[in-house]
Amino acid sequence: MAIKNYSDPILSFVVSRPRSGSTFFGDRLSRHPEILVAPESNIAPRLVSFFQKKKIYDDDDGKELADYVLEERKFKDWGLPSEKLLQALKNEHASDWPTTLHIICRAYRDWQKPEAKIVVLKKGGWYYKNTDLLLSTYPNSFFIGIIRDPRAIYNSSRRAIHSETKEPMENNAFRSALDWLEYVNLLKNNKARWPQKIHCVKYEDFLHDVKGTLTNTWKQLGLKQVEESEIDDLLKIQTESHLVTPATKHLHNNVSQKPLMERAEKWKDELPYWKAKLIRLICRKRMNEFGYR
Repeated sequence: MAIKNYSDPILSFVVSRPRSGSTFFGDRLSRHPEILVAPESNIAPRLVSFFQKKKIYDDDDGKELADYVLEERKFKDWGLPSEKLLQALKNEHASDWPTTLHIICRAYRDWQKPEAKIVVLKKGGWYYKNTDLLLSTYPNSFFIGIIRDPRAIYNSSRRAIHSETKEPMENNAFRSALDWLEYVNLLKNNKARWPQKIHCVKYEDFLHDVKGTLTNTWKQLGLKQVEESEIDDLLKIQTESHLVTPATKHLHNNVSQKPLMERAEKWKDELPYWKAKLIRLICRKRMNEFGYR
């Protein structure tokens, strides 16, 4: 696929395993005036699928594509008015998925935070499995990979209730460990191929030093420097977050609270010893690399 010169804004990505603190991190990352993190959505893989099926696409009024985008429940969480989405697609006459994704993110930026220079898509799964595709397609993009102790991830996942299934997000420690290992291996391999394009953030380090982690990440993204006094103001506790919707509030009720290391280490008191031991056995090598003992 030919790479186009995409105009402002730049698209970037935050990837993680579920229950890794990416929503908490994304909320604070988005406090910088030049960056906007969008709520989780499968918009990118859906657009890829749409255009793979449409060998030739010609939709002058953009309605078919707008209806398709709005069918996804998670995209509705963005809150982007349908008329603004339709107008953006109609004006551009996009004929491929990269251009369409950029148009949608730009429309969301213009509506939500016009001063933002970067729009970040936050999700796991398809996004980190297709890092090469996304970085090749958007040459100015950047990936932030969140890493969290796999024991903490499993402990949080087994207690969290999925919004749609009403079942625990994970109840198999063995599977959870293997999924974490796959994610970390992919992240490491991708970083080896794209060393200047991928930045890893250890969630526990973020909780320990929120300002330092954010300052470093904003710098990696090429955003303007924010004075320490300004950061204190940006990080003031807020009662709401645009990343938390009514459907996901029960999963992210800590986002509006202060960062506490105690929450990250709940697994030590709550996780059965044998499950913690099993996860450690499976993931030991990679855990050691990130300082998880």
